[in-house]
Amino acid sequence: MKKKDVIGILLLFGLLLTSCQPQPGVVPPTNTPVPPSFSYKIGACDQQALNLTSDEMQKWKALHWQYKNGTLVIDQNVMYVCCAKIQASMKMTDHAITIREENVGEVCKCMCGYHFHAEIANLQPGQYQLQLLGVKYKDIHPWETLGKAEISIPGN
Repeated sequence: MKKKDVIGILLLFGLLLTSCQPQPGVVPPTNTPVPPSFSYKIGACDQQALNLTSDEMQKWKALHWQYKNGTLVIDQNVMYVCCAKIQASMKMTDHAITIREENVGEVCKCMCGYHFHAEIANLQPGQYQLQLLGVKYKDIHPWETLGKAEISIPGN
């Protein structure tokens, strides 16, 4: 084989290799959806909630949600011990969303209200069953259903 032939084959091989590489700045299309992201905030202890009447308390504790700008926004108030440190987590299976609130702090005798606000982005269109469970504390306070809702996420 001649030197020119070897060089030609190497150039052709190099050209093939570089043509198979993605071009800089070009993102190949993917069919993989972005997974849902969960974020939350739990407000400070609010002792004003102790002054609510029974009817006002039921409205205050109700689960509220809305789908806004591609994000499911969830709000709820919960009455719990005033020395709590509440954390939340989300679990999704098929079209069921479960949010769990857990006290990782202490328990004490005083009570107050906490405002829970959560956002779930990147949900695929469809029907979802939302369940909010709380507030668990070790083996003392088990999970309790704080609210349920049927959620419809519209297609784009």
